[in-house]
Amino acid sequence: TWESALRHRDSLSRSARRRDAGRKKQKAIENKRWREKNRERHRANARAWGKLNRERCNENKRKNRAKKRKTDPYYALLVRCRSRTTKAFQEAGYTKKSKTREMLGADLGTVAFHIECQFLDGMGWHNRDEWHIDHIVPLSHAKNEDELAKLCHYTNLQPLWAKDNLRKGAIHKRNRLGQFVKLNLCAKD
Repeated sequence: TWESALRHRDSLSRSARRRDAGRKKQKAIENKRWREKNRERHRANARAWGKLNRERCNENKRKNRAKKRKTDPYYALLVRCRSRTTKAFQEAGYTKKSKTREMLGADLGTVAFHIECQFLDGMGWHNRDEWHIDHIVPLSHAKNEDELAKLCHYTNLQPLWAKDNLRKGAIHKRNRLGQFVKLNLCAKD
């Protein structure tokens, strides 16, 4: 039981604990060498284990992704953009044909910098749950699949406080949609 393990650990001398730690370290090195030598066999074993323990693997993936979203603001930004883009295409009845990063029109660092430059007082990556990434021209106003893809461009994004974004909803200046699509078309030609 765990109680006997604790008693055993406490009874070990400091040098014995160091020896155990050294053995564990040596075993880890040996395991790594074996994996490098037997790469294909290790992959096959890992795949087989994954199939047998699918729920455990999925749970670990969920936990790791949630942890990464909390600690890495750029990853959180990518996840937000990806999920919003996918949802917009599904709601409009289209299938997304290209990757979100391609639709954004820039790498993630550029998109993050674009958002940061528009931060209002008090906004920061540390409180990203208090503000939303708003589409200046709402995605719901796209008339076709091509327009929808163009409205996903990073230049159509701005940070807004959550309450302001919810108040704004899908409202925008009507002529702005045509201007944005024309600008976006010119930029890609």
